[in-house]
Amino acid sequence: MITEKNRFFVQHINKSKVVLQTAEGILKYYYSQQDKMGIEKAQESALKVLRQMRYEDGNYIWVNTLEYRFLMHPLLETVEGQDMSQLIDPDGIKPIIVATDTALAGGGTFKYSWPKPGYPADKFFPKISYVFLFKPWKWVIGTGSYVDYIESSFINYILYRFFFTLCCIIIVILISIISIRKITIK
Repeated sequence: MITEKNRFFVQHINKSKVVLQTAEGILKYYYSQQDKMGIEKAQESALKVLRQMRYEDGNYIWVNTLEYRFLMHPLLETVEGQDMSQLIDPDGIKPIIVATDTALAGGGTFKYSWPKPGYPADKFFPKISYVFLFKPWKWVIGTGSYVDYIESSFINYILYRFFFTLCCIIIVILISIISIRKITIK
């Protein structure tokens, strides 16, 4: 069960990578248009598209600079443009610094805690994120999922498999009982 749970987490991270590959495609498109649009308009247009992207239970993409400033965070527009280097989670992790370092190291995943929409701002939940560096504009692009969402998805998957298997067993038993009755009646 543990390895299956780990496999489930890996699959989820791979989904995050696919989402960020889509984001990278959008960024590459607008980067290729910057001679026609101007760099500022191309970047603004790219951020506008990324701001609208959502997947799996409201997950989103954020963008920060190498100087730890949020360029775009769809749920925290009030902090856009601000230096987030001193943002720290309850475990002492500075998520924006870790995200930037991870992106500079070639991209990948990291764990931290973050407030969840709909809960008090001082209540943090474990989260796992995937980031990469869009080198032409020196932007860190990231997305993440709350661990409890991934775990509940895994539990739902296990329950589905359990009940499906149980239904199959019941059907086999019923067919066996009917077959035995037909044979004994003759």
